[in-house]
Amino acid sequence: MRLYVNAVSKQHIGYTPDMLCINGKKGVRKDYDIQGDDDFDNDGLNCRVKGDLFIAHEDDYYEMDDNQIEELVKLLQDKENEIIITIYPVDDSDENLELVSEDELTNCSATLCIANSKQEFEVRFEFKTECYA
Repeated sequence: MRLYVNAVSKQHIGYTPDMLCINGKKGVRKDYDIQGDDDFDNDGLNCRVKGDLFIAHEDDYYEMDDNQIEELVKLLQDKENEIIITIYPVDDSDENLELVSEDELTNCSATLCIANSKQEFEVRFEFKTECYA
């Protein structure tokens, strides 16, 4: 899995992604933990992650099978779903955390490249952010 995440930070704060959350139709929410090696900038949310997505359920994480990967792709393609990427600041100093509360991220877009045993998928999508500082 490769995930490319981009957003502009009004306060020029660097962030890294933590979870991919999808609020679907009928109030169903799916959470995916982003795990792997990330390469990020210290200005905004400009990050490349190479690793895995795991289904997050309560305090456990589960690997995805072929059907679950296809379901994720369909959820990301459905424009009616709300997609959120939870983030946290790269610099967690007290001074920076004060700026985080005033920050605003715009132009939030991402590309997910993921494969199952049958095929490879590349999905582009827009998202909102939730910051945990």
